[in-house]
Parts: sequence; structure tokens; C-alpha cells
Amino acid sequence: MVERRKSVRIECELLSSFRDLDSQEPGRIENAVVRNISRGGVKIRVDEFIPIQNRLYVYIPLPAFQTVEAQVAPLWVVELPDESAYEIGARFIDIGQEEEDAIQDFQYQALLEKMPFSQNIVKDLLKDSAQDTGPDD
Repeated sequence: MVERRKSVRIECELLSSFRDLDSQEPGRIENAVVRNISRGGVKIRVDEFIPIQNRLYVYIPLPAFQTVEAQVAPLWVVELPDESAYEIGARFIDIGQEEEDAIQDFQYQALLEKMPFSQNIVKDLLKDSAQDTGPDD
């Protein structure tokens, strides 16, 4: 299978919510779980079936960052029979630059946390930086 994604996706479990803009109740907010995220889109788990042609408005609180709000278009929907739920792969169709930047920062932070040596490197860099800016003897 050829990888067609243009952006790196970060696996996560973020409690979030969404509105189905094409439902009978477009103002109704439903719960979701973001399973992965990139600058190009998201994979979310929802409890009810969403038709693939429906547009969604998602609210994704990124830990230590802002809440991303964006409109997405589902690309696929898969039933998870063991969970009585569905996963939706969706691309962002209306997202601001600030939200894209927050996603990128979240991804960078998540990657740093997954690298066991990165914390020591960052600590050493901060320590060296603090020593370099200290008073001259």
C-alpha cells in the first residue's frame, strides 16, 4: 500500500467533541475521541454513525496548547463492532493558520516525549543556555 499522506500523524487519545453540520440538529454537540492528528486531518472515534458526505465541525483541546476548532470532511467511516462505535478519517477543509501551528507544536512536543534521550538533551541545552547568560566572572 502506498502512503498518500502529506503530513505526519501523531497517535493520541484526546477527548473532544464535534457537531454534524449536515444532521437534523446541526447545533447538537457530540463527544468524540481523537485517535490521531496531523496538519492535514484527524481520525476520530464516535458513538453514532456519520454519513461520509456530512461535514463536521470539531473541537480538539490540545494539552498545553489551544483548542483547535475546524471543519472537516470525512474520507472514510469504519464500524468498530467490538466497541459499538465508529472511526472516521477526515481531512481539514476549513482551518486557520493558528490552529495548524498549534497542531504542529503539539506534534513536535509529542515526538520529543517519545524520544527517551530528548528530555536529557533539552535539559542539557537549557542548562548550558542558562550558564551562558549568567554574569561574567
